[in-house]
Amino acid sequence: MYFKSITVLACFAGLAMSPVMADSFKRIQSAEDFNSKVVGQKLTSGAGFFIIEASGKISGELNKHKAVGAWKWNQGFWCRTIKIGARDLGSNCQTIGVTQDQVKFTRDQGKGDETIFNLK
Repeated sequence: MYFKSITVLACFAGLAMSPVMADSFKRIQSAEDFNSKVVGQKLTSGAGFFIIEASGKISGELNKHKAVGAWKWNQGFWCRTIKIGARDLGSNCQTIGVTQDQVKFTRDQGKGDETIFNLK
């Protein structure tokens, strides 16, 4: 019984000391950073692709439908309007996080759903 208790405690102590995986995405907070890391690159996922153009346009194909829209940088958020096929997704301002090869968009100024795309 004593041995089992020590073993269980040791396991819990090991779990408590194991490092927690941190979110590896670094938040982009300036238009300059966004322009240098994301603008002009092809963003891909299983749903398709899109390109955020320097001209302020968005173009691509998502869910087998043409995607078109516009974007601007506004006070630390990427704000976009987009239409995918006949579906108008409207406007939304999002936080942007990046790694070396991925971009994470978090809707509703960082409080909503997240979508991750690969940078190509």
